[in-house]
Amino acid sequence: MHCIDIDHFKTVNDRYGHVTGDRLLVAVAERMQGCLRQSDTLARLGGDEFAVVQTGLTAGGADHLADRLLAAFRQPLVADGHELKATVSIGIGLYPEHA
Repeated sequence: MHCIDIDHFKTVNDRYGHVTGDRLLVAVAERMQGCLRQSDTLARLGGDEFAVVQTGLTAGGADHLADRLLAAFRQPLVADGHELKATVSIGIGLYPEHA
């Protein structure tokens, strides 16, 4: 399981407003979805927090996805006509090792 948080999301809401913040959340979700396998599940937990559940991983599969996600956010996102640099922080928990 990957726990993902958008860095400095409150700043976007404060500077551009909640409508732009909501559109950024959609853009972030779409960007993340593009990194996933069909068998992976992406969910918004609330606020600016997301989770990805992966099953059937081979060695290093979780690390590989985290690297892909981080790389995907090196390019800016466009939300409500604003080009925004969004970065994410990712935590990984593996079952049964971290259960």
